[in-house]
Amino acid sequence: MSIEPATLDPKREPRWRVISCLLLTILALQLTVGQTIRLPLWSLNALANPNVAEAAAWLNGRLDIDAPVGPDEPRRHDTAWVDGRVYSVYPPYLTFLSFIGSPLFKLMTGRADAWPQLLYVAVVFWPLPIIAFFVFRRRVGDSAWAGFLTVSYIGGTAVVRCLHAAKFGEVCYVNHVCSQVGLLLLTDDLLNRRRIWPALIGLAIAAWSRQLTLLYAGPILWYAAQRGRLLPALAAVCTIILPFGLLHYLKYGSPFDSGYAHLYVGRDDIIAQRFHEHGLFSWRYLPFNVWYANFAWPELISTPSGLWFTSNKFGTSIWITTPMLAFIAIGADTWRRNRPACMLVVVSLLVMLAGLLYHYAGYAQIGISRYALDFIPVWLVVAAPATRGGWRTWLSLGFTGWSLLYFQSILAVG
Repeated sequence: MSIEPATLDPKREPRWRVISCLLLTILALQLTVGQTIRLPLWSLNALANPNVAEAAAWLNGRLDIDAPVGPDEPRRHDTAWVDGRVYSVYPPYLTFLSFIGSPLFKLMTGRADAWPQLLYVAVVFWPLPIIAFFVFRRRVGDSAWAGFLTVSYIGGTAVVRCLHAAKFGEVCYVNHVCSQVGLLLLTDDLLNRRRIWPALIGLAIAAWSRQLTLLYAGPILWYAAQRGRLLPALAAVCTIILPFGLLHYLKYGSPFDSGYAHLYVGRDDIIAQRFHEHGLFSWRYLPFNVWYANFAWPELISTPSGLWFTSNKFGTSIWITTPMLAFIAIGADTWRRNRPACMLVVVSLLVMLAGLLYHYAGYAQIGISRYALDFIPVWLVVAAPATRGGWRTWLSLGFTGWSLLYFQSILAVG
């Protein structure tokens, strides 16, 4: 695939070239990360995933996901304890999909609380590389470079770590994967035709997977107002918010209680201690989280198979793990006069700040800062036109090569 700047209009590219580049992109992903994500091994069921367990509970007319326990008795990790009942605190996107799909699951596997493997891969994995390819293509006007950027994004960011964990159904990582599709959709719509409804669909997917991404409603509503569609867009945003308030009220007694405070009932680990000292969000967490998200270096360890990168469990600098993000600054001249791009970047900084004020930055993450995925796809799409041409092409190649090697190294260890 050519890596030189293209002058082609994406609408005028021959169809054969688009299809060929997409297929080559999928092949490149298989060669670079295929052995890491291992799609044939993917599984998702109620035992491994609280969202699927919650959907199974709904089928039985309940909200709590496990048998009642005492506050100090063992229960699923990161579940809320309220008056003896155990609840999932995670946003409801995967719960909705699991509940809607349960009759099909029952038909295909004999179990309503377990996703068929092929369906899980088709719904959670395949939309990501395909949508990413077409979003980057629309942004840079060249299918070949869009393919390169797709490989860089999926294999050279924390996305690949999430895909690696998604094969086990780990809830936080599956939700991150789902949110990426929503963020790509809303970013693409705001940067291009601004039809609003695709952005709202993207917002629903993102926010029902990662709550803080609801902040991207701001630029969507702004452009809806510019087009005389503010009231319908506002109604759609309220519809996206409504399930949160309703579920919070039914589970915890208040629409404003997210349930996260109930995670730490009966817990005394380091994260629970931080929460009990300063609450869910606090400026006191800022120095710690800023350090690990932006400055913490990976560690080099020696194993019988050689030297490998690893890291502490609180995170590693996004600038070291994914230097392609530097193009948001290097290429500021390509987007700073573009109002939608500027608005997206400003909101992404607010999302970043909210994550940095949280009481932990994604604990037990090996060599990544996964909360950065709430803005990484936005930055990469906005900065995409600045990633090629002369020295920038070579810089992109070097950055991506490093990130691919880095993430394969940490996943080989962890």
